[in-house]
Amino acid sequence: DSKILPLLDIDANTTQIQTSSTSGP
Repeated sequence: DSKILPLLDIDANTTQIQTSSTSGP
């Protein structure tokens, strides 16, 4: 559980960054 929590956080961060990059330009 402890390992899944941080992994999910990273996944959400990567998705948010990718969406922001696409929305920016």
